[in-house]
Amino acid sequence: MIYCIVGTDKEKRRIAREGYEHYLPFTDEITKDDIERLELLKDETSLFGDQIVVHCGGMLEPASVKQKFLELLPSLQASKNIFIVDEPFCDTLTFKKIAPFATVVHNAIEEKKKDNTLFKFADYYEVRDKKNAWIFFQSIKGEYEGEQILGILWWKHKTIWEATLHKKATRFNKVECEDFARSIVYAFINAHKGITTTEDEIEKLLLKL
Repeated sequence: MIYCIVGTDKEKRRIAREGYEHYLPFTDEITKDDIERLELLKDETSLFGDQIVVHCGGMLEPASVKQKFLELLPSLQASKNIFIVDEPFCDTLTFKKIAPFATVVHNAIEEKKKDNTLFKFADYYEVRDKKNAWIFFQSIKGEYEGEQILGILWWKHKTIWEATLHKKATRFNKVECEDFARSIVYAFINAHKGITTTEDEIEKLLLKL
């Protein structure tokens, strides 16, 4: 069984979380680095033979992991175990590929709105201007939701990552692109688990620039 949550809308994600809270704590958590192990978990049981609950996040980058994950969807759907697929930065096209396999679907994808203030912040991120990015974030964090800021960072990071992979000049190398992508995705996921806050995670991210 697949329980699917995609998008960054705060209220819709809160409702989605309420829907699976009775499954907590998760038996296991899978990231892109564990994609090979995910296939094995579809037939796993607990120590007492009960179903297990697996949280899956950050499975859509890089492309090789995404492809493997999409190929596993039919077997995860058929499994007696529960797979919580949580992808805050999933695009609409990929969501349409995941949704048919999910028993429960929460679409929290927000419509993109142009905001020049956040674009300016993203520009500081792109050139790795740590000082100005930090100062600018402190000036806007009370004005914008952390989720909204992470969303614009993800959009900017995707463009940087794609340029880097095509050997265009950026301030990030391939390894750094993967590391920052992981940090952005899990900043969002962990904040919505109550482990941290989006604001704290953004500050940690900026200190890495």
